[in-house]
Amino acid sequence: GGAPAAPAAEGEAFSSRHHLCFESLRLEPPSRRCAEPASVSSFEEAREVFKLGVAYVQRAKAYLELDGFVTDHFTALQLEQTLYQHLAAWEADPARRLAMHRRRLQLLGAVDLINETAYLQLARQARFDLGGIAADILELKQAMHKDDPPARQDKKLAGAVASVVELYDKFAAGFADKEGAPPQSVEEGSEHAYLMAHFHKARALGKLHDVESIGGSLASYQLLVKYFDANPKCEGMSEEAEIC
Repeated sequence: GGAPAAPAAEGEAFSSRHHLCFESLRLEPPSRRCAEPASVSSFEEAREVFKLGVAYVQRAKAYLELDGFVTDHFTALQLEQTLYQHLAAWEADPARRLAMHRRRLQLLGAVDLINETAYLQLARQARFDLGGIAADILELKQAMHKDDPPARQDKKLAGAVASVVELYDKFAAGFADKEGAPPQSVEEGSEHAYLMAHFHKARALGKLHDVESIGGSLASYQLLVKYFDANPKCEGMSEEAEIC
């Protein structure tokens, strides 16, 4: 883990000092390369910040290799995929945006190379994020083909839907019992992610019009209803429960 959080009093002291000026030092203004994210106003500016960030991440990954520095290497991978995520938000070309999201999938796909028993929480986080990236790709592809006839739309979205289902299934499998059955309940820290995985899987399958996909979507919603019935104190899922 990182450094412990500063006590409230100490944090307040630091926050009250950040407006101090040292004009006598005659310091140069900060480089655009160190720009605050809020000051970025175009794709070109975002790309410059992205390139700088990726360069530092690449250096970190080269030093903190996966074989020997699993946790630190994955921290770098998460930073890198987040950089691609933020740059994609500035990209106007849907095809290029898709390529950036696919690069995110490729980066976190390294989870297949680690011992998931030894790095359980790290693996769970990566697998949940992979499902989320696949869902981002599906939403983008749906927007690209929104005016297509249903049959053509299904053909264009089928692969992306299958990816969402596969990746969220891999995440959910980590919570199954010894017989492979869904859990009766999930520990509080992971419960919301587990339920959201099934919810996003149901939504993804619901974007297709064939009987098998509609049935799969319904099955996922039914699993959620069963879980909510067995765990009435489940928090933070009221909107999803309404949809189910």
